Amino acid sequence: MAFGSARIFNGRSPQYAVRCGDCVIHIVPNQWEADTLYYWHEAQVPYFAEDQIGRLEAAVSQHPDCVHLLSIHNPIFGVSPEQSGLAGIVHAVPDAFREAVTGLVQKHPNIKGVLSGHSHINTLVRDGEAIYASGSSFVETPFEYKVVEVTKHSLRIETRKVKSALRFAPAYNPSRAFVQGRPQDREAKLRF
Repeated sequence: MAFGSARIFNGRSPQYAVRCGDCVIHIVPNQWEADTLYYWHEAQVPYFAEDQIGRLEAAVSQHPDCVHLLSIHNPIFGVSPEQSGLAGIVHAVPDAFREAVTGLVQKHPNIKGVLSGHSHINTLVRDGEAIYASGSSFVETPFEYKVVEVTKHSLRIETRKVKSALRFAPAYNPSRAFVQGRPQDREAKLRF
């Protein structure tokens, strides 16, 4: 893969890893159903190219004693009716994509968390020995971000609001309040 702007990424690729002590964060941008990687024209059906999975598995194997996190774009689970109050799942995820990611986590038990965005909705799912979390957009109301703390024996994720001197009162549509998530969609701790 050759990208004109690839030089701005760590390792000159949009897929890379960052090691922070006993934690390795793998940035793995998913693809969309299109002929051009890292681009979509119409449909947004997430998938990973075969070489991406191989590169990720090789990178995880390089640090077997570390805790690993994946940072991807598309969430792994949609928003449940329990969270949204709606009849069905919001932003349902194709089974093939979810199974590809959950299969990686099962195959590599030192992958303890998957962080994503795309829907701009705070969600959090515990599945086995891993946490799957998506976050709201930092630049949209209610202006929140995630704090992720990792030790050799635990993973903690917490959603926090920006506490600054905003010169306006952000408006929030209460009928869409499920976007912020319930307390269990905003924070969790996993011991291992």
